[in-house]
Amino acid sequence: MVKKNGLILIASAILFSGCATTASDCDPAVRKNTVTTASCIFGGHYETRQLSKEAELKEQTIISESLRQIYDLLEAEQRGVARDFATTRNQYKQLNATLNSLIAQINANSQGNQALQQKIEDLKEKQLYVNSSTSNTQKQVALDSLYTEVESLKNELGYN
Repeated sequence: MVKKNGLILIASAILFSGCATTASDCDPAVRKNTVTTASCIFGGHYETRQLSKEAELKEQTIISESLRQIYDLLEAEQRGVARDFATTRNQYKQLNATLNSLIAQINANSQGNQALQQKIEDLKEKQLYVNSSTSNTQKQVALDSLYTEVESLKNELGYN
């Protein structure tokens, strides 16, 4: 009788330990004892685990897609910035070439005119400042000043 009660007690403990399984305990890749496996199958834990993993995968896929879209947008923005930078650099080259041509023409026609020579020197200094400025804000301020100076010189020379 003691033996029978002991076997019943052991069998009950095994069955209760099998009933205590959860979906997270039921990984089909990990081979467990027969009671736990049976509990996972009959308790519906494999299906619950599968549904949970599918939901997790769907959430990760959505996050991954969002990250890929953000990455694509950042790449497009980076290409746009590089294109704008190249355009701006070409515009500065054209500005420098035109300004150098203007300075050379005025310089050739203004020999002996101290006021005009001083304006040419001011233009050259502002041109150097524009070329050496690192921030776009500084360049814009310097360009505005340079534009004003060129307009003033143009009006003074009678080129309206």
